[in-house]
Amino acid sequence: MTYTNVTHESYGSRIKSSIAYAFFGFFLFIGSFFLLSWNEGRTIKTTIDLDYARENYVAVDSKSIDTNNEGKIIYLSGKPDNDTILSDSIFNLSVNAIRLKRVVEMYQWVEEAKSKTREKMGGEKETITTYTYIKQWRVGRVESEDFQQPKKYANPYQPFNNESYQSNNVYLGKYILSEAFIKKMSFYTDLPLSNSVLYRNNKSNIVTDKNNGEINKNTDMSLMDEYSIEGNYIYKGDNISTPNIGDIRVSFKIVKPKNITIIGQQNKNNILPYQASYINISFLQEGLLSAEELFRIEKDENIQLSWLIRLGGIVLIFVSLKCIISPIRTLFVFVPFIANIFGFLSGLILFIISLILGLTTILIAWFAYRPLLSLIIALISLALFFVLIPIIKAKRKKLAAIPETNNNNI
Repeated sequence: MTYTNVTHESYGSRIKSSIAYAFFGFFLFIGSFFLLSWNEGRTIKTTIDLDYARENYVAVDSKSIDTNNEGKIIYLSGKPDNDTILSDSIFNLSVNAIRLKRVVEMYQWVEEAKSKTREKMGGEKETITTYTYIKQWRVGRVESEDFQQPKKYANPYQPFNNESYQSNNVYLGKYILSEAFIKKMSFYTDLPLSNSVLYRNNKSNIVTDKNNGEINKNTDMSLMDEYSIEGNYIYKGDNISTPNIGDIRVSFKIVKPKNITIIGQQNKNNILPYQASYINISFLQEGLLSAEELFRIEKDENIQLSWLIRLGGIVLIFVSLKCIISPIRTLFVFVPFIANIFGFLSGLILFIISLILGLTTILIAWFAYRPLLSLIIALISLALFFVLIPIIKAKRKKLAAIPETNNNNI
C-alpha cells in the first residue's frame, strides 16, 4: 500500500531557504567548537576522578559494616537481596523482583517515506516522495494524524501505556543500595506467564494467574473474555498469529537478584554515589568483577564517549559549513550539472577544512586543560626531533658514500 506525492520548489524559494540554512549553519559552526572544547574538559576531568577513585577505594566485606570506612569510596560484590513485592496497577500482577516493567505493544499502521530529488533547468527542484504503509507491532502509539493519508490509515488509541516499577529495599549483605544503583540494574529478563486464566475486578483491572503472582483476595473477580495469555503475552484480539489493527499484546520484564559488583560511597549502612570533583562515582556492573576490571570498563566507556563526541563535533563543523555556503551552491542550480560539480568539489574541500579545524580545536582544548603534561609531551617531541635529525643526516652521508667506494675498487 503506497502513496506518491510530488512537490516543486521554485528558484526564489530555494534562495530564501538557503539563506536561512546559512544563518543556522553559522550558529551550528560556533556551537561545534564549544562542544569539542567541552568534551576535552569532560574527558580529562572524568579521567582524573577515575584515577582518584582507583587510588583511594577500600575493598569491604558485604557481611559486615566497618564504621572506619564512613564517607570513603568502597568496593564490594555479591548477590543482592530484595524483600519487596512489585505490583502492576493495571493488571494487578505482583512479583518479587528488584525491577518490573510493563511493555505494551499495539498492532498498528506505520508510515515509511522514501524521497528522490531532481534538479531541473531554471533552478526548480522536484521531490518525489513515496509513502508506504505497513502493519507492525510497535511499543507506543504511532501518531497516524501526521500521516499523509491519516483517515485511510488511522491508528486507534491504546487503553494503557508502558510502566516501570522498582524496589526501594535492595540489600547487598548488610548494605542498602540507593536508588542511583538500583536504576543501573537494567539486566531485564522476560517474566513467564504460564496460565491461561485471567480475571477482572469491578474496576476492569486484570489479574494474572496465581502461579506468577499474588492475587488480591479481597477483590471481586470474574472471568475476563477480552484478554488471554498467549505464550509470554497478555493478548487482546482474535488471533495472535494473524493480528488486526488495534490488537494489544502486553509482556512483563523483571530484574531478579544476580551477582553484581559496585563502587560507591559508604554512608552508615547505605551505599550512595560518591561526589568526586567532576563526576559521581556510582559504578555497577553485572557479575563478580575485580576493582581493576570495573575501573577498566569505566575508563573504556569514557574513551569511547570521548571519541564519539569528537567525531560528532567534526561532523557538525562539516554540516555547518555546508549550510553556510548553501546560498552559493543555490546560485548555480540554474544548470544542475554545474551545481553538482560545485557540490562535490566544495564538499571535499569542506571535509578537509572540517577535519583540520576539528583536530586543531581538540589539540588546543587539550593543551588548555592539561598545560603541564602538554608541555612535557611537546618538549619530548622536540628533543626526539633534534636527536633524530643528526642520525638521519649521518645515515644519508653514509649511504651517499657507498657508490664512491665501489667505483674506487673497480
